[in-house]
Amino acid sequence: MLRETIPDVYYSEQIEGAAEQLAAQIYRGLREGDIRAEHVLELACCMADEYRLSGPAVQEVLERRTAELAPADIARLAQELLTEMSFEPGFDLEPGLWATLETAVKIVEGDLRASGIEAVLGLAIPDWDDTGAARVEFPGGCGGPPIWPSSGRDASGALVEIADAVQEVVVELIWAV
Repeated sequence: MLRETIPDVYYSEQIEGAAEQLAAQIYRGLREGDIRAEHVLELACCMADEYRLSGPAVQEVLERRTAELAPADIARLAQELLTEMSFEPGFDLEPGLWATLETAVKIVEGDLRASGIEAVLGLAIPDWDDTGAARVEFPGGCGGPPIWPSSGRDASGALVEIADAVQEVVVELIWAV
């Protein structure tokens, strides 16, 4: 049996990756108005079998025949599944989140200049971080705490996240001197 020969960590990472890919397809489908019932069913099965999630949306998808679901039901259930699994779109699915964070970076950069610190700031997703979170780019490196895509949902929240991250990076640089 193949399942027994694969280490549990590797197997769960594969399943998690598959679930995230399905969730991203469903999210994109909802946004574009092209949601597919088979993707919704597949995600519900994955959530029930691998994550042991059995919320109302999972149960409804598994109990009903997908052929009998109206497009509005499929869309509603798809959204509810994403909510039940706490799906958060990344920068690739919602580029506007990145734009909001970039605007916040420019504001904080201006504040730094007003404080006498000349620096060009930026945002990057470093290759060493596979979480999909951004980091503040500062002369000499890229670091600070992770800045999650959801931080870009509103301008004031983005500003707080970026200011905190920049403060941490500046303090790290000062201590290193």
